[in-house]
Amino acid sequence: MEYHLSPPNVRTGTVARAAQRWQPTHPPHVLLDDSWYMISTRTWRRTPHLGQPHRRDEFLQKVSALCSEFQYHLYTWAVLFDHYHLILKTRVGASLPTFMRRLHAGLATGFNREDGAAGRKVWHNYWDTCVRSEADFWTRVNYVHYNPVKHGYAPSMAEWQHSGYSRLLKANGKEWMADLCERHPTANFVLRGDEFDDS
Repeated sequence: MEYHLSPPNVRTGTVARAAQRWQPTHPPHVLLDDSWYMISTRTWRRTPHLGQPHRRDEFLQKVSALCSEFQYHLYTWAVLFDHYHLILKTRVGASLPTFMRRLHAGLATGFNREDGAAGRKVWHNYWDTCVRSEADFWTRVNYVHYNPVKHGYAPSMAEWQHSGYSRLLKANGKEWMADLCERHPTANFVLRGDEFDDS
């Protein structure tokens, strides 16, 4: 069998087209102290590793324990079958990758042990986005709370157990929550390509 190289002009064009399509596999991380972040992660190949309620409970327990250890403030969350969103405030921004590594490694080990699938990849990359303004913060809070409804897991935000919505509703009341949704709608909010593909 004979091997032929493409002519140089074809090779150059192919490389140029590939370079235009290439996107980094790891998003850039801006790590700031005392800053609000929205963290989004999906499972590898969208496998529903969080599909069972006890796993979502375990996830929230692990997040809570790590937030306490790292002195982070977890404001709200939504944990679905194949992805999750967190809104939290860092104390030391440079510790965020360690926080995420410990969260994912600990959960993956437990899930794989439970499923008899040692070494299986559980998580895709995580996306962290520094919240840009107060309006951005509240829009993201509403986005996170609406996510279970958007994906068909619950008919209303209050009916999804693995979300921070009910906690905020209890603390602030229906009027406050309704006003928040009205003032910061999610209809035009889209997580951009540098964030999380939540389609």
